[in-house]
Amino acid sequence: MLSSMKPERIQLFGEGDAPQKPIETLGAKGAGLDEMARLGLPIPPGFVIPTSAYRLVTSDEAGSIPESLKLEIDDALRRLEEASGKRFGAAENPLLVSVRSGAAISMPGMLDTILNIGLTRSSLDGLAARSGGSRRFALDSYRRLLEMFGAIALGLPSDALEAHYEEARVDGFRLRAPEDVSEERLEEVVRALEDELCRVDGMGLPQDPREQLYRAISAVFRSWDAPRAKRYRESEGIADSLGTACTVQEMVFGNLSPRCGTGVLVSRNPTTGEPKLYGEYLPNAQGEDIVGGSRIPYSIARNGTAPGNEERSLEARHPDAYARLSEIARTLEAHFRDIQEIEFTIEEGELFFLQTRAAKRSARAAVRFAVDLVREGRIDKDEALMRVDAASLERLFRPTLEPPTALEARGIKPLARGLPASPGAAIGELVFDPDEAIIRAAEGREVILVRRETSPEDVHGMKAAAGILTRGGGMTSHAAVVARGLGKPSVVGCASVDIDTKSRLLHIGGVSLPEGSPITLDGTSGAIYEGALELSASGALQELDTLLTWADARRRLTLKVNTESPSKLALARALGASGVGLCRIEPLLFPEFRRNAIQRYFLSNEENAAKEALDALELGLRSDLEALFTVDPSIPYTVRLLDWPIENFLPNEPKEKSRLASSLGISEEALEQSISALCEINPAIGRRGVRLNLLYPELASAQIRAIFNAAERSALEAPIEFLIPMISGPTELRLIRERIESEASGRAFRLGALIETPRACLLADRLAAYADFFSFGTNDLTQLVFGLSRDDASALWRDLLEEPSKHTQNPFATIDRAGLGTLIQRAIELGRSKKPDLVFGISGEHGADPASIHYAEELGIDFISCSPPRLPSARLSAAQAAILHKPT
Repeated sequence: MLSSMKPERIQLFGEGDAPQKPIETLGAKGAGLDEMARLGLPIPPGFVIPTSAYRLVTSDEAGSIPESLKLEIDDALRRLEEASGKRFGAAENPLLVSVRSGAAISMPGMLDTILNIGLTRSSLDGLAARSGGSRRFALDSYRRLLEMFGAIALGLPSDALEAHYEEARVDGFRLRAPEDVSEERLEEVVRALEDELCRVDGMGLPQDPREQLYRAISAVFRSWDAPRAKRYRESEGIADSLGTACTVQEMVFGNLSPRCGTGVLVSRNPTTGEPKLYGEYLPNAQGEDIVGGSRIPYSIARNGTAPGNEERSLEARHPDAYARLSEIARTLEAHFRDIQEIEFTIEEGELFFLQTRAAKRSARAAVRFAVDLVREGRIDKDEALMRVDAASLERLFRPTLEPPTALEARGIKPLARGLPASPGAAIGELVFDPDEAIIRAAEGREVILVRRETSPEDVHGMKAAAGILTRGGGMTSHAAVVARGLGKPSVVGCASVDIDTKSRLLHIGGVSLPEGSPITLDGTSGAIYEGALELSASGALQELDTLLTWADARRRLTLKVNTESPSKLALARALGASGVGLCRIEPLLFPEFRRNAIQRYFLSNEENAAKEALDALELGLRSDLEALFTVDPSIPYTVRLLDWPIENFLPNEPKEKSRLASSLGISEEALEQSISALCEINPAIGRRGVRLNLLYPELASAQIRAIFNAAERSALEAPIEFLIPMISGPTELRLIRERIESEASGRAFRLGALIETPRACLLADRLAAYADFFSFGTNDLTQLVFGLSRDDASALWRDLLEEPSKHTQNPFATIDRAGLGTLIQRAIELGRSKKPDLVFGISGEHGADPASIHYAEELGIDFISCSPPRLPSARLSAAQAAILHKPT
């Protein structure tokens, strides 16, 4: 059915009217080129085969291009020949083209590109004439075509294909520069590649230029469905249905001579956000050389170049091109109102642009750029808030290393230095294989992935790693760009790195480290250290304070913190928490003497001994809560009564049981009987939460008195708030309220129901009679809605969904709207039907998930409570939700 559909007309860049939805139709790359053409910028002519054609091509099992689409491609190619003044397939001065993918959402390195399409044996001399008759340039271009076509269209291993050329570059113990590989040696490489490709299907590289083009287009479209691309989309939540466009563009040659080159420019520093040009350049190269990391590039600007290499910078080699680049970078940034990553080629002094797109950037750069744009008058505050990925703010608070100078002053010297590609510090075990990184990370071990260069096939391992180190590549290589996008500390271009894959050793800085050895990576300075160094808190970012101040003025949701720790509360207040939304009693019982006291309370047969243990618990809880409350008596505090089942407090180890039996004056056999009597078949839904507190009223009263007395001694300004867990009906809440009132002695308090059961949601109107607020405990509520343990969810939840989908969010990470969301919405409607001023909040970990915060805004939730490190992200998410859901 799809193959019979008429394809859309293919337009040259800048031809006709601009598409209504350029990115969805042309992909990000094609839309950027079309817009640059309309701005009159120097780009090689070309055209985009739209995303709708992806579905036409991939609907055919063999990936063949339908005849109707071939006619459209041929017509566009004819117009491209007219625009370029060259003829595709001609023996003299042939038109060669690149065939590139172009998804609507950036997927760096995941999709494929083939360069020099149209070059054949018969047109080698015609291409050579463009470089003064040198066949060396023509052979090098043909070599690149054979490598790419063989790997992408024919499916041959790229490493094996590239090995022919790498072998030709070896000269004793060094590598020859590309221009030093002789014409004769290149001819040998080309013939070897032709033979290898022929062994696949007897034909190898088609010598019919149009057949090359059709097969290249088909291969680029099919790369959307490659396993690595699917894995990436799944991890990033990108829909498979989007498909990719395909860009066909006249080739310009950065490898024509040493006077030519290629590069990648970012309009601002993508690591810091500093408004200075940032980028790299390689002479006598094509774009894949710089992105792939096979050669170490030079800086765009003199002042970004290592001492002694200033004259190798683009600014020194091509000052006119550098000045023009600077001017156009500013033009594009102003036009698109975003940091631009720009690919360019210089052919015999003439500058051409091959791509512009929104640059991948660190969280620090994103924040600074958004604030700077407001200060420059280009956007308003709401747009600045919407431009920053809220989840990325957590990266700004990751630990860092002391500066190298401070470490060296203490005698700590780096093993080696590379280029600081992505900021932050990471400690982990050395691994050389991305699959091994996955395995060790799944075991809870931090790893540093070390590679010669990274490729798209490594991305799954890069995601699992704490940091990334490569021998090759520059600041705009695949490793650097992906690491910045992932927020992973990374050092690239570390020439002293030598990986011995057979012995599983890393040779670096004169030492040999076996796989699994700990190293410390500093992505801010580019230094690599042996062993695990001490990390420190990251420094403040003034622009973040500014952005979050704007967010606070825009958000409706109140933000609170989940904590029992005075030091964490002090941090949370600095990070914007306006109160404590969840203080749990259980962590205050972790010290051994407290644990021993509650064990004696549950297991003692002597009434006096049990009371003595309870008195000790009450005194200790009061002391700890008082320390928490005195951090800031002006804010509201919500304390949850005991929730854990009894079993969690009972001894497990033989030594612990022996000591407890001795302290109770009973035999170990008698203690075992008492423990067995308290154990349940399913404690997670047994004597826990409100049921535990009703079954042991003295224990409930001890907690209540400790909370009231701590609040009174701390002179809290707001009434203390009690939160009752695992409520399932109004009788439970009424009985607890009566007990609190009996201990209150006239002191004010507020009572909250922790809504963690579906029944509580459905009886919310009846619960409202006894509650001042509801807090949804979304962790337990999700477990009961799905009938699935959150501890097992990561491996099982997708398989257990009624309609599994790769893009369905994990319900323990993002609120499940269809099930859990329906219950929450019903609870809000029922509760407010009886008590219109009833307050609602979320205190589970969903409280910091951006998508769940947006849902909370839609539902009219009043507050969210989360852990301290996630507060900045939650503040920004709440502001973004308010902007998106503002009344129209």
